[in-house]
Formats: sequence, C-alpha cells, structure tokens
Amino acid sequence: MRGGHNRKPTALKAMAGTLDARRVNTGEPVLDRAVVPPPPKSLGPGERAIWVELAAQVDATGCYTFSDYTSFRLAVKSVAMADSDLSDMPATAAVRLMQVASSFLQRFGLDPASRARVMSAGKDAPKNDLAEFGPGGGDGG
Repeated sequence: MRGGHNRKPTALKAMAGTLDARRVNTGEPVLDRAVVPPPPKSLGPGERAIWVELAAQVDATGCYTFSDYTSFRLAVKSVAMADSDLSDMPATAAVRLMQVASSFLQRFGLDPASRARVMSAGKDAPKNDLAEFGPGGGDGG
C-alpha cells in the first residue's frame, strides 16, 4: 500500500482528458452500474426509511454497483446512528460518528465536493423501483 493522496479514479481521468494510456491499470475491475436493491428485512423502520431515501439519491448519481452492497448498508447504519439522539454520548464520540457517516456518504457522491468527482449516469441510468415511495419510503416510518 502506497502512502500519499488518494488516487483519482480512472473514469474521472478519462473524463478530464488526463488519462495516460501508459499508466492505466489493466487489471482494474470494470463494474456495471446497478440500482440499489430494496432494504433488507433485518433493518429497523428508521433504517429502512434512510435506505430508501439514500437509495434514490445514489441511484440518481449512477455510481452504485453490485459490489457496493456492504458499503451502502454500513452507510445507512452510520447515518441512522448519527440521526439518533447523541446527547448521552461524549462530544468527541458524537463528532467521530458524524465524521464516519459523512465519510460513507462521500463514497457515494452525496456531498457537494465528492459529487463533482462522481461520474453521473445521465440518461442511461437504471430504473429505481423504490422511487415511487419518495424519501420516507413505503413502510410508514
């Protein structure tokens, strides 16, 4: 593992016109875009609502792939924890929890700075079956 700054994804280099064919990682996996699946039944009502809300936003960016399931599930859990009552938690722990949630959201392009780095799906974005439920989801909570 190399130190230093995080490397720019190959797709972003290609879009910016800075891709150097001699330095391309030929072993880099190329994954197809997918829609975020429905929330797992093991999540509570609050987590399911957050799942549906974030799924609609992530699907709009077109950056979700089938291999992102675990990261997306952790993102939902961390956002749910950050949205809960943090008054019983030490301030440093609450701040760290908010940082973790923010970090997961950045991975899916859900903040202004990272959104600029995520390649948008455009017109060929896959259909989101959960969009009809809106941000609150269809489970009433």
